[in-house]
Amino acid sequence: MTARSFDQRLNQMHWQPTAIPSQKIVDDVLARRASVSLRVEWIVAGMVLGMLIGFGLKGTIAPDAPFGAHADTLGYVVGALCLLAAAASASLAILAIPLHKKLPQVSQFSLSNLLMIMVLLVS
Repeated sequence: MTARSFDQRLNQMHWQPTAIPSQKIVDDVLARRASVSLRVEWIVAGMVLGMLIGFGLKGTIAPDAPFGAHADTLGYVVGALCLLAAAASASLAILAIPLHKKLPQVSQFSLSNLLMIMVLLVS
């Protein structure tokens, strides 16, 4: 595009470099909803619960684990609760994805919870 055609196009649009934005543009910019801020309480709660569930799952998987195959009755109960909690965490994370605009706290909690569970299981 040459400078001449660029200037012609600007003249056709009646562009003025000192033009003030219209009230509609200002209202549209100011009316935008602020982005959802991170709630640290929900993230920390999800991480702490994820660590507890992750360590419990690690205790059911590892050989000679306290909650594994050779555990006593209390070990079986704790292992079953950890497995149930892990399944509930995965289900909550799947349900939180479509609800992240309505309930951002649940999304932050469940995703940080599931992240900590996966990190502890991988390590």
